[in-house]
Amino acid sequence: MRNHTFRSISESMGRDKRTVQAWYQRAKDEHGELGELISGTRFFDDGERKKLIAYAGEKPLRATNPAPRFTVEMGNHAAEKTLQVGATSTSLEQFRTDRIRQQLANPKEFMTNLNGFLDQIETGIDAAEKAQEAELLQTREIKQTAQKRLGQFRRRVDEYRIKSDLMALLQNADLEEVEDIAAELNTLGKPAVEPSPQS
Repeated sequence: MRNHTFRSISESMGRDKRTVQAWYQRAKDEHGELGELISGTRFFDDGERKKLIAYAGEKPLRATNPAPRFTVEMGNHAAEKTLQVGATSTSLEQFRTDRIRQQLANPKEFMTNLNGFLDQIETGIDAAEKAQEAELLQTREIKQTAQKRLGQFRRRVDEYRIKSDLMALLQNADLEEVEDIAAELNTLGKPAVEPSPQS
């Protein structure tokens, strides 16, 4: 179980956090990546913690060649002085600020989820688009059929109007002739005698 951090290790060892991070850099060069980065914090299990604190003795990062020896002549006397240039190890953390660089711990998983999410949205868009196209086609067919049927109805109404007017004209003319016939027939008979009023 990973429950150790740079801070918890430094507090348990009585060292500062930067020192423990320097141990991590040396352990990483020798053993490869250690721990797991979760939300910007690196966590280590018990075995990885032991590997880190193994460098508490300032184990050098890599073997270094001894500095060259040289001779310093002083007047009539010669003496050799051995100088050591540089320390046996160092940490680049001393050249950085306290700001922690955040890393994406799951880039592959993130992209897989992103692509899956967007693929589903695009599938929904395609389905909606096809449904709208089908609905538009159906609406246009209905419009064309309705326009055609309405045109037929209008022509039928115009035809009815003309025929109805013509038939009314003919019927009125025929009725006038019938009235003339009735009047002529009435002239052939005697008018009906109206009864006299009683006194």
